Amino acid sequence: MNATVERDWQDWGTAWRQGGTVSLPEAGIRLVVERQTRRLRFTLAMECLVTVLVGVGVLWIVLAERTTAALVWGAAAVLHAAVVWIFTLWNRRGTWRPLSQAVGDYLALALARCEREARAARFGFWLVVSESAAVMAWVLASPRATEPAGPDWWWIPPTGVTAAVVGWTVWFGRRANRQAAKLRELARQLDD
Repeated sequence: MNATVERDWQDWGTAWRQGGTVSLPEAGIRLVVERQTRRLRFTLAMECLVTVLVGVGVLWIVLAERTTAALVWGAAAVLHAAVVWIFTLWNRRGTWRPLSQAVGDYLALALARCEREARAARFGFWLVVSESAAVMAWVLASPRATEPAGPDWWWIPPTGVTAAVVGWTVWFGRRANRQAAKLRELARQLDD
């Protein structure tokens, strides 16, 4: 949190301890909530766009190739999208707006969002690991089905992307956990 937000939290915490529930100031915390909500909406829109673009790409490849391997990869892509969307919708349920404009409700919402982000990072990590294991098993079991027409280093780009995604999920999860720890500490201070 930046210094201004930190100072506002301290002021709100003091006010809360003195009188119970405190209405949020017009500008400060409301802007934070709105910014988080805009980010959630933007992320949802981008996820929809990526799903549609990848889905069209997969459909085009399956129709162009018309092989068993292309059909299996297409089915795997559809299954992947379904699993990800089911998790995403379940994970974001109840995190779109605070119950009221009270400090406690915003704090609960912010903490829930951080916990859900950490959960999403763990889900992404294990999804990538399990899908990578499945792809490796399939490649080892049927080398001709995935034999590329190009050079022998075809596996380097997918490995780099997989490593980057795993690294990002670890970083994102740790960041979400740090933010959640700060919010829990703030909640503890507010309850004192």
